[in-house]
This record gives sequence, structure tokens and C-alpha cells, in this order.
Amino acid sequence: MSASLSGMNCLVQVSGRTAGSNCAAAGVATPPGERAMAIAAMYESWLVQRRLNAHHSAATTIQSLWRRRSAMLAFAEARNAANTIAWAWRAWRERERFLALRRAAVQLQALWRVHAARQEFLRIRSAAVIVQAVWRGWRDRKAYRRLHAATTVIQSSWRARVAQKLFNRLRTAAITIQAAVRCRLARVKYLRVLQAAAVIQATWRARQLRVELQLQRNAATAIQAAWRARLARRAYERQQQAAVVLQAAFRRNRAMRQLERVRAAAQLFQGLWRGLLARREMARRAEAFYTDLRRQQEERLLEIARHFILRQVMAPHFWKAM
Repeated sequence: MSASLSGMNCLVQVSGRTAGSNCAAAGVATPPGERAMAIAAMYESWLVQRRLNAHHSAATTIQSLWRRRSAMLAFAEARNAANTIAWAWRAWRERERFLALRRAAVQLQALWRVHAARQEFLRIRSAAVIVQAVWRGWRDRKAYRRLHAATTVIQSSWRARVAQKLFNRLRTAAITIQAAVRCRLARVKYLRVLQAAAVIQATWRARQLRVELQLQRNAATAIQAAWRARLARRAYERQQQAAVVLQAAFRRNRAMRQLERVRAAAQLFQGLWRGLLARREMARRAEAFYTDLRRQQEERLLEIARHFILRQVMAPHFWKAM
């Protein structure tokens, strides 16, 4: 307010001086009315200038505030966009890292399952080989024992027969020697010829027996070789079938895993809903069961009480009757 008054005083002084100087130059005295009009005009021009300055200051302040607000909004949008981009980049990076870890875990699991299946197959094959070796050893030992027993029986029978024949011949020779001493030399010669023939016959029969035994042994060897070849073919076919079954199971397992991933969400919701229904049904059944149980217990207690009362009532009459 003081600044306005001082400005107005200055304006009045300047206007008075100007009018006085003009009148003095013209040689005419300045009328009071013109001086007042000049002062009023100067005051109005000062007021207009002041209003213009105030409007200009207000417009400048509004423009600066608007520009500041626009700059802050632009900065906030840029910061939000930068945060969104950074969050998206971090999410993509974390997802890629998770997918890489999951792929590595799936590969490790597949390798471990293949290794475990191979170890199980090798263990089963080793066990089968051991069982086959034990069974073949037992079968060969049994066949050998049979052949050895048969050979022993044949040899003992043959030796008994030879001994019996020799005994009979010696007995016949002794009787013949005792009966005919005079024919001893002829008989000895005859016995020598007979013994030579017996030796030849025994040699021939032993040779025939060895040939028969060799033929039997060859036949047994051929049968064993054919049987082992058949067992080997069966084992190979079983191993091939087992490999085909393992491949089919692995492919089926992989397809089932893919199917299970798709059905996991639906099964989860179905399991939750069915669990809720099952819990409700179990609660209802439990309540019915416990209600029935309490009823049975009450009936049983009533029956026991009735029997006890009857026993207490009938006991004196029973002892009196006794």
C-alpha cells in the first residue's frame, strides 16, 4: 500500500511538472482542471500497467506450474515404463532360468531312470544266467550220475558174469581133471584154446560195449548241445521281448506324463471337490454309525440289566427249590 501511494505521488509530481513546463513554454498558465485530468489519465495508465504486470506474473506462474506438472507427469510415466520394462525383463530372465533348470532336472531324471532300468535289467539277467548255470550244472551232474551208475551196473554185471563163467569153467575143469587124469594134456590144450577163444570173445564184447557207450555218449552230447541251443534261443527271445516291453513302457510313460500334465489341473479341482463331498459323506456316515452304536450299547445295557434283575429275582427261588 505504501509503495502504491509513493508511486502515485511521484506520478502526480511528474504530471504537474510536465503540465507546468508545457504552460510555461506556451506562456500560458496551466488550468487546474487540465492538471487534474492529466493526473487522472496518468493514474489510469498506471493502474492498467499494474494490472497488466499482475496478469503477466500470474500467467508466468501458471505456465511454470503447468510445465512443472507436465514434466513431473512425463517423468512419472517414463519411470513407470522403465519399471515395467525392468520387471518384464527380470520376469523373462527368471522364467528362462526356471525353464533351463526344469529341462536339466527332466534330463537328469530321465538319465537316472534309464540307468536304474539298465541296472535292474543287468541284475535280472545276471540272476537268470546264474539260475541257468546252476540248473545246467545240476542237470549235467544228474546225467553223469545216471551214466556212471549205469556203467557201474553194467561193469559189475559183466564182471560177475565173467567170474561166474570162470568159476564154472574152473569147476568143470577140476571135475574133468579128477574124472579123466589120462586126458589132462588134451584137456589142458583144449582149455587153452577155450580160454583164448574166451579172451577173444571178451575183447570183442568189450569193444562192442565201448562202441555202444561212445554212441550213447555222442547222442547225449548232441542232445545236450541241442537243448542248450534251444535254451539260448529262448533266453535271447526273452531278452528281446523284455527290451521291446521296456521301450514300450518308456514311450507309454512319456506319453502318460504329458497327458498327466494336461489333466493335473482338472484332477486337482476334481480331487478337492470329491474330497469335500467325501468328507461330508464320511461325517454323515460317522454320525449315523455313532448314533447306531449308542443305540446298540443302550439296548445291550438294557438287556444286561434285565438279565441281572431276573437273576437277582430268580436266585432265591432257585436255591429254595434246591
